[in-house]
Amino acid sequence: MKKKPADIDNLRHEAESLINFEPVNLDAVSPHDLQTLFHELNVHQIELRMQNEQLVEAQQQLIASRNDFIKLFDLAPVGYLRLDEKGRILQSNRTVQEMLGKNHSELRDKFLAAFIHADDLSIFNARYSAFYKKPDGKHIEVRLLDMHKKPIYVELSGRLIKNQAGASADFNQDCLLVNIIAIGERKKMEAQLELAAKVFEHSQEGIMITAPDTTILKINLAFTAVTGYKPAEVIGRTPKTLSSGRQGPAFYRDMWQKINKEGCWQGEIWNRRKNGDLYAEWLSICRINDKFGRVSHYIGIFSDFTLRKLNEKQIEQLAYFDSNSQFKQITIRALSVEWGYSSHQA
Repeated sequence: MKKKPADIDNLRHEAESLINFEPVNLDAVSPHDLQTLFHELNVHQIELRMQNEQLVEAQQQLIASRNDFIKLFDLAPVGYLRLDEKGRILQSNRTVQEMLGKNHSELRDKFLAAFIHADDLSIFNARYSAFYKKPDGKHIEVRLLDMHKKPIYVELSGRLIKNQAGASADFNQDCLLVNIIAIGERKKMEAQLELAAKVFEHSQEGIMITAPDTTILKINLAFTAVTGYKPAEVIGRTPKTLSSGRQGPAFYRDMWQKINKEGCWQGEIWNRRKNGDLYAEWLSICRINDKFGRVSHYIGIFSDFTLRKLNEKQIEQLAYFDSNSQFKQITIRALSVEWGYSSHQA
């Protein structure tokens, strides 16, 4: 049974009194009392030894945990900095050091602002105070400069660490633990997506993007200009909305067979505008697959060439009406030059 501190103190006092006893009192102590006392002292000694072993084990575990934390902090794939309220670097991990081409001593006690691109410095300075006080859910995107002054796009996020009682000198003040993630590839992708979006919107050809079930997801401005349909009128519907009825089931069956087999189809098709007018378009449909080879989208790109079809028909009618007329041949040549056809095509 584990003794209470008060019992241990009493036992110690009793033992001390025996050690310092006077000879006249020796007869007052029976052999049984001495045996009991020595037994209790022995038990107490064993308990102390066990407690000491437990303390040693706990200390070893703390040292191992500390070493693991240092390794995790230092070797993490994410950059870490500890900053004070003024943005001064208190600690950095190896990821940040390699990112900037600096060692720990070259970063310690330096202001993070000294490593930020001049064009982003005003943003960082304006936001850092609020970021330090309440970093949860906040992000700051800046460009850091490496040892060659090459900009590195990064995203900063963080957590405020309060002063811990009894902490080491490095942690005896409030500080901000900042995560630094390189986002250069993401910025490139965002720029590419932004460019693609501009090309999509400003293309002279109508563009329609659908889901695998051919539900329309997105259209561009040229689509609206050609068909008369605004996004809200067709998104969520299917391309059958534009059907003119001039192509039969066999046409669409052959078209989808080629798309599914070869991935793309292109050809001439007649559709109907919102106002009911028929128009001819040159249409290309491509199947887009995801990384698993499954259909993720279909993209349709078309151009309105109704006027060209009417001009072709008019040239054909003139040629058929009077193939021997000199006036007719002159007219065909004039129309051919205007519309871009050679005379032998007429």
